[in-house]
Amino acid sequence: MGGLRAHVRHSRRPATLLEIVAVWMFRSIPSMLLALLLTGCASVGLDTAPATPRALDTLNDDLGALVIALDMPRGVGAVEGGTALTLDLGGPRPQHLRAPLVEADADAVAATLPPPGTGRAYYFLSLAPADQVLVRTLQQSARNSAVVPVLAVVPKYCVSGPLDLKSVTVAVLGGLPGRRLSPLVERATLAQVAAGSPLPACS
Repeated sequence: MGGLRAHVRHSRRPATLLEIVAVWMFRSIPSMLLALLLTGCASVGLDTAPATPRALDTLNDDLGALVIALDMPRGVGAVEGGTALTLDLGGPRPQHLRAPLVEADADAVAATLPPPGTGRAYYFLSLAPADQVLVRTLQQSARNSAVVPVLAVVPKYCVSGPLDLKSVTVAVLGGLPGRRLSPLVERATLAQVAAGSPLPACS
């Protein structure tokens, strides 16, 4: 008589909810950490994009410290003492100020500008100390009368050699030290800027 072989079936206990959650968390933590790491890398970079330029507030910004950048191609220059800043105040007591701009130190604003285009350069200008005082005085009058002054920059260009004035473009940027410069005069051809007037030769 053959012996009886016992077949023993090992039964599994159903996993509890706590055990299921623990396993899910153990398997998910690496991917969660990776996602957090990638998010951090995307939001905190070594290279920070330049701030968006802010339009000048001619009533409250310190226009005496204004820095102007002429964006010009090779073969175009700025007439010394020819580019001017104008500030006009309307209202019951209108005022007009025209101040010639002088060559400025680029260190305060150069870092806020993108590199000039190929074959182009920036030429930096600012107000002379005496004109800074006049501009601030006019701004104080504007604040007292609650009238917003109107600012403009009138560039004076010169050329070196023959140029196609209809294809050569220039632009004027302006802003305060430590702040990204914004366009004051949009890019235009020299023919548009000259408006039919001959441009002098650069000395």
